[in-house]
Amino acid sequence: MIQISGTSSFESCTKMKNVTIFVFLALHIFVYGQSTFPEIKTYDDVVHIYLGGKKDRFPIAGLSDHFTADIRIPAVDTVGLISEMDSIAFVVGPQDTIDFNVVRLNMGDTLRCRFTFREEIRYASFTNGFKREHDGKMNVEVPKVYELVNILFSLAKGGRNKPGTVRKNTDYFDSVQSRFGRYSDHPAVGIFDSLLTNGKYLDTKMDAYAFEFNVDGKIVESPIYHILSWQDTNSILPFLAPMNDFAAKSGFLKFYVDRQQYYNDQYSTFMDTLQVDRMITWLKRNFPQTEYNSYKIVYSPLVDSNQSSWHWEDNGFKELQAHVNYPYLTPYYFKLGPEIRDVVRGDILFTELNHGFVNPETTRKSYGLIFREIFDDMSVWIDTDMPAGNYQNPFACFNEYLNWGLVSLRYYDTVPESELDGLRREIEKMMVEHRGFKKFARFNQFLLEIYKNRAENQTIADLYPLIVSWFQINRA
Repeated sequence: MIQISGTSSFESCTKMKNVTIFVFLALHIFVYGQSTFPEIKTYDDVVHIYLGGKKDRFPIAGLSDHFTADIRIPAVDTVGLISEMDSIAFVVGPQDTIDFNVVRLNMGDTLRCRFTFREEIRYASFTNGFKREHDGKMNVEVPKVYELVNILFSLAKGGRNKPGTVRKNTDYFDSVQSRFGRYSDHPAVGIFDSLLTNGKYLDTKMDAYAFEFNVDGKIVESPIYHILSWQDTNSILPFLAPMNDFAAKSGFLKFYVDRQQYYNDQYSTFMDTLQVDRMITWLKRNFPQTEYNSYKIVYSPLVDSNQSSWHWEDNGFKELQAHVNYPYLTPYYFKLGPEIRDVVRGDILFTELNHGFVNPETTRKSYGLIFREIFDDMSVWIDTDMPAGNYQNPFACFNEYLNWGLVSLRYYDTVPESELDGLRREIEKMMVEHRGFKKFARFNQFLLEIYKNRAENQTIADLYPLIVSWFQINRA
């Protein structure tokens, strides 16, 4: 899929938790000179774009005049735009720019457009051998280099002092500090402290998955994964030399091998106690058009309340990764009855996995124009001085409302009815009072009601028109 619509409104998402491989479109204003442009005429709200042997919809109903789309391509190719009555085509290569007009006959106006082309970034290379090995598989991992990076963060002054970054009140953290504390002045620690304090924590942690130790105990680039963050380059690629030096001098690999039983015990929590397979079955049933070949749960025992998700397609293979913290048993969980404790512990993972289903479904629906109206005033929906301020893009805001609304729906399907109201209120309190999603409580109750009363075999994806209508009605 070309993903020509990006966020459908051509506005870049703030801290979106998914990545688009083929095309990313961002809105920019620019001034054209006095010249004649090729044009395509249409009465429809979309025209179709053909690129790299793929076809997608190019939504034009909600766009303003004068915009540019930044498109990545692997090599010289032909891009074509086709309407119900017209067509234009261009031969383009990386670094090329094309200008054209879209004549919207139904609206009586003309949009001036510019597509710029850049070389495609290869974020992952799913080889045929990798596909055979991982197709249909679910893995839970504490990758070696990933764990090394988290140890470096735990030794850094910023990691120790920044709330929510490093989980410190565990025996594992104590063992890390005891084993590696003497190396806290190593240059690698200083580098990762700087990355953390400059807001690169999440990018750096995720990008660590793109490296592995070879048979000689050296950190090398993965042949499969290249970039797992939202950047054009891998965040830690320039720092392999000091990382290798730290790993060798500190005896990291021996520490990692000695902790295998600890990691294995935590693996079983995800697979057996939290029952990841049931979460995925539930999501696949409710979002039947979204499919993945492989699922990976990536975590570190050192991560504290930091989650993200990543999904990618290459060579006809799609993988969804959830990067999460381990759900340690806390006093809060012990207050819950045993019949619901493990369901609630699973929220950490579930709310990342479901982004891999919610986000593509929302993009697929092409709600760009409607969302522009609904979220014209973001202060109606979020308190920008709270964590919700990270979701000021219309699509990101909508997806996060629905993301946590799905938690209540999963509760409805999995916990005793007598527990449902109490759990629902806890989610609503957290989302409104602690995260700043102002209307979440009302939305959550509405969503639960339409889910309870849905028709037989009706999915959450089928309920999107009702969900979007609620946002339209409540936008004032």
